[in-house]
Amino acid sequence: MQNLFIIVCILTMLTACSSEEQNVEEKSEIRKATDKVAHELVEDIQRPLDKAEAIKTLEEQRNETIKKQVE
Repeated sequence: MQNLFIIVCILTMLTACSSEEQNVEEKSEIRKATDKVAHELVEDIQRPLDKAEAIKTLEEQRNETIKKQVE
């Protein structure tokens, strides 16, 4: 009877350990997916900001050109 109890305990511990490994892998996959989505969002936000900065630079150059022509 005691041997049966020991075997049941060992099997329970082995099952628990394998579940933890699966959870780590699942979290890793979830983390990868989250990181990918976050990276895409940052790029989507950054693109319009970069375009606005480029337009600002062009506008400043145009204003400088107009000022020089007026003088």
